[in-house]
Amino acid sequence: NLSSTTRKLTCAEDNRKSAQTAGSVAVLFLTIVFGGIFVLDFCRLVQLVCE
Repeated sequence: NLSSTTRKLTCAEDNRKSAQTAGSVAVLFLTIVFGGIFVLDFCRLVQLVCE
């Protein structure tokens, strides 16, 4: 394999504090969004089962 091919397929590590903070905020945001959707769907499912 050529080293350029290996570099294309490998993620570069970024140890900057700002990059780590941005990644953490993105994960938190996605968790809140999908968690909220799950909770709303689960509440609706409970209502349907209890009727």
